[in-house]
Amino acid sequence: MEETIMLCEKCSSEMTYFQRGLACGWECPNCSRNIVTTYISPIYTDKSTYTIHLCPGQAPSVNSLKVISEIINENYLNAKRLMESAPAAVFGGRAFEVCKIKEQLEEADIKFFIEPDFPY
Repeated sequence: MEETIMLCEKCSSEMTYFQRGLACGWECPNCSRNIVTTYISPIYTDKSTYTIHLCPGQAPSVNSLKVISEIINENYLNAKRLMESAPAAVFGGRAFEVCKIKEQLEEADIKFFIEPDFPY
């Protein structure tokens, strides 16, 4: 794929591409002129519903029970029952919501899978 080169209209320097938060565009390192537009990540426009399932065979630790309890908004006893009955669904929602839960589970080293395949 060929790299795009953008030249500054004001000083003819080569501009650099940037992407920060919800903005993206080109900026000139020489004269600070820029061209900016909105960038919306595909994770926010994905209309699919994803479901996170716990993998079976995991021993519930205090930390994992705490994380699962927060996700399902239930007490530790119900979180333990859910972990013991795995594979079990713990969350379903849009991609940007699932991504947050996925990060929590990964941090706690809890094994899970997402259906359908999660591209983010």
